[in-house]
This record gives sequence, structure tokens and C-alpha cells, in this order.
Amino acid sequence: MGNIPDPCVFPYGEVRGGVDCNSIDPKFWFSGDPVTDIGWIATINTDVKQTINTGPFDLNKGEVNEIVVAYVVGQGINPIDGITAAREIDDIAQNFFESNFYLSTDIYQEKSSPKVEYSLQQNYPNPFNPGTIIMYEIPGQARNDNSFVTLKVYDVLGNEIATLVNEKKPAGSYEVEFDGIGLSSGIYFYRLSVRASTGSARHYVETRKMVLIK
Repeated sequence: MGNIPDPCVFPYGEVRGGVDCNSIDPKFWFSGDPVTDIGWIATINTDVKQTINTGPFDLNKGEVNEIVVAYVVGQGINPIDGITAAREIDDIAQNFFESNFYLSTDIYQEKSSPKVEYSLQQNYPNPFNPGTIIMYEIPGQARNDNSFVTLKVYDVLGNEIATLVNEKKPAGSYEVEFDGIGLSSGIYFYRLSVRASTGSARHYVETRKMVLIK
């Protein structure tokens, strides 16, 4: 009805842990810590909705700005388990951001590491269902400077799921499609191993994580 709730007599929660209910800011619903059971805590095991805001943002007129927002909702078997569920979804949202937007924002470009000689990119899209693209780059002075390349996919137990590349490759940029059809939802890893051409000591290995959601 638009009325400001009173934490002292709120029918959907109560203030616990010896905190004075009159000291609670009613604008922030259930602002307590449900793990320690201190502060304003929800007491009903049901869906609770409220309006949320994000920002503020510093915007300049005439400039293009990109804002990425994740709205995370975690449903557990009880309010405490809902925290665990929300944290798991938050990890997926963060991974999705880093996989798809990490290099597209100025703030992350400033923090990113300098470009390395070899390169294994984060798969795109990520999370994916059921297909995704994996890109990698092999340096070299000449196109006939072949390296032996293997690109394999593993599950969380270290079991090999698929071999995407297992052959000599000249220097260049490549992309490979991985099809997760037939696999269950979860976290998988893909590893690129490059053994440089004969006479070179260069050997590159890198592993990245990807998430399959069905």
C-alpha cells in the first residue's frame, strides 16, 4: 500500500539478537544477518519481493555507456539455505560477466594482464547450452612454424570428456566448437597444451572453466 513498514511490528519478520528494533532503517527490508541471526530477519518461508535500485553512475552527455546488472534470486528449502542457493547463482552470474563482458569495459581493460604470446580465450557464450566456441592463438614467425596442439575437455573429477584438437598447427588464430549435448549441467574445464616446433623449448599449457546449464 506504499506505507513504510515498522520493523518492530512487521508481520513477515522480526528484529533479533538484542538489536533495538527502533534503530533499524525500515527502507532496507530484512537487513540483518540470517547466518548469525542478528538484526532484522525474515521469519516466513516464502517468496518475498521488494524494489531494488542500482548505482549511482557517473554518466557524461553524448557518451555511450554500458551498464551490466545481475538480479540474483536464490530459493532454498528454508531462508538459510536460500543464502547458499543465491551464492551459487551469484558465482554463475560473475562467471558469465567475466566470460562475456570482461574485456569490453574500460575498468577491466585497465586491470587486465598484458597480452601474452600464447592465448586461450574464455569460451563464448558461457554459460552455454548446448554449444559454445573456444578460441586460441598460436604465435610464430612463419606460418610453417608448426606446433603440436591438444585441446581437451574435462569434468570436475578430471575425467576426459572430449578431445577437440590433437594435431600439428601452424601459427595463427583458431576457434573450435564444443557441443555439450548428452552432458549434464555443471562445471567443465578445457585445457590447451601447445608443444612448439622441434628445436624450440616453448611449451604452453592453460586451463579455463566453463558452465553448462540446461
